[in-house]
Amino acid sequence: NSLPAFNSNIGLVALRHLKDVADVECFDSQPEAGGLWHYTETSELTHANLESDVYYKQNGYLHPSIHEELIANVPRYLMQYKDFPVNAIATPMFMLRDNFFSYLLSYASHFKLSKYIRLNRLVSSVRLVSGFQDKREKQEWGLTSTKNDHRRFVVKYCSTTKTSKGVSPVGYAQFDYVVVCSGHNSFPIVPKIDGAENFQGLQMTAHHFRSYSTPDFRHKNVLIIGARYSGPDMFIQLLFNPYIDQNHVGTIYVSGDVSCLEKSTDFAHLYARQKIILKNGRVKSFGKTNVIFHDDTQAEIDLVIYCCGYHFRFSFLENEDKLINWSLNEHLGKYWGPLYSRMFCIKEPHLIFIGNHDHSIIIQLIMEKQCIVAKKVINNEIQLPSSQEMLKSFHEDLRKYLTLNKPLKDYYRLDTSVNDWSYIEQLRQLAKMKGNEIVDQTLKNIATKFLELASVGNWLSYRKYDFAQLELPGYRDTTDFL
Repeated sequence: NSLPAFNSNIGLVALRHLKDVADVECFDSQPEAGGLWHYTETSELTHANLESDVYYKQNGYLHPSIHEELIANVPRYLMQYKDFPVNAIATPMFMLRDNFFSYLLSYASHFKLSKYIRLNRLVSSVRLVSGFQDKREKQEWGLTSTKNDHRRFVVKYCSTTKTSKGVSPVGYAQFDYVVVCSGHNSFPIVPKIDGAENFQGLQMTAHHFRSYSTPDFRHKNVLIIGARYSGPDMFIQLLFNPYIDQNHVGTIYVSGDVSCLEKSTDFAHLYARQKIILKNGRVKSFGKTNVIFHDDTQAEIDLVIYCCGYHFRFSFLENEDKLINWSLNEHLGKYWGPLYSRMFCIKEPHLIFIGNHDHSIIIQLIMEKQCIVAKKVINNEIQLPSSQEMLKSFHEDLRKYLTLNKPLKDYYRLDTSVNDWSYIEQLRQLAKMKGNEIVDQTLKNIATKFLELASVGNWLSYRKYDFAQLELPGYRDTTDFL
């Protein structure tokens, strides 16, 4: 009996693979499946009463939503799952938000997943059954009979829709496995900058962004902090949106590592007329209406968008069992564990984490491979090493990582054509499965072109490129291969 505790699209994929080997019950805090691809207009900036929201009250932030006019930053090959290809005729190479959301709903329908999903159910706590000693506490958690005492976990959940009396009903259930697919694009990182508390304009994050009209960007000078993926996506939304012209917004400043954007020919005309001004390095400080950059130059701004990534957080594991070590005050809350193969909780391997990686353009495909590995473990097709061996493997993996002189906060980061394929090979060895050479080479061809264009900041040219020409004859991704 396994539980994917999910509110992300990868939870659907986990469900597809696990339903055939276990009695699965899936919890989703939203009224419809699809995770952040299920669009909601409401953000922390517009919510009428945040403290009344059950998800916010537990986590300190609202459930995330992709912005309304989002265009995916990877071609459709990298967003389709095994045995269910995207309709190439009806779908653009770079899917819009509603394209991919429709794909997810079709995926759920095709594999008949809805009967396993409990919508509007927020997992508030996951505990080990063996961790309960107090009789009264056991009774509260429904552990009063011997029927389910052999189960490993007990899960407390609540309804995200309240009764007429304003109460969120609470329930409990016992499981052998917990598979966490809750995603990590919910808890935005906001760097501490001197004077930020005194700035009189609006400060928001990419997590809050919904559309060009919310908040009001008209004639506003905008500072975007962060220049990797979300940063360019923000100014593309504001300057290349078909619903508004480029005079809708004022000057856009981009601060951070802008070395790639500086090389861009796509945006050179905007740099020339100072519609976009790139500022390398961190922001030094804020005034009431202005910002001081790393080079001591200043600018008057009206609005700040932080595009600095996300913390990890698993609020339902913040209890006395301490199955994972996590602290917001260490490594930006992005390093936690220990996990074997970056999936299995070493303290309790029946607790499995899927989808906690970012950066690689093939991340969706990697997450599905993790789902298949989890399926094989749960179905006893493969055996995990002992806890001691897993811990030894983890320390060796960590040792190799530290030789790269990278910070621990980036341990779960998989970079395109750097360490993503080595991780895939690690999963294949664990699952005792091979890859498909045609599929692998097609994906590597796409990654090469991505790096060629993205490394010089040419995001518009990248989205115009016909990636279909990189598809090798016989390309077909199935569960026959990992």
